[in-house]
Amino acid sequence: MLALIIAARYGDGPDAPYVDSLTSLLEETDKDFAARAGAALRLAYALSAGTEHMLNLTSIEKRNDRLELHLPQDAGALFGEAVQRRLDAVGKAFGLPVAIV
Repeated sequence: MLALIIAARYGDGPDAPYVDSLTSLLEETDKDFAARAGAALRLAYALSAGTEHMLNLTSIEKRNDRLELHLPQDAGALFGEAVQRRLDAVGKAFGLPVAIV
């Protein structure tokens, strides 16, 4: 499962040539978990650029049947299309709409 999470983190989708051999060993719930964890890791890296500081200033939660990404008030302009795409991917993995608040 860890290999599938890492593959998802680096953007390899279910059509990557080696994914079939990984997923054949997993239950459906494990596949879903790996997709969700990988998408969340991609988002975390896009938010933080690999540093801990920004992650400490942000949060994500399920509220009112959607995923909400909370950003510091003065940091909203720092996050553009890449963060939105990563957030959309997390929402898709969880089957929920998303919002940046």
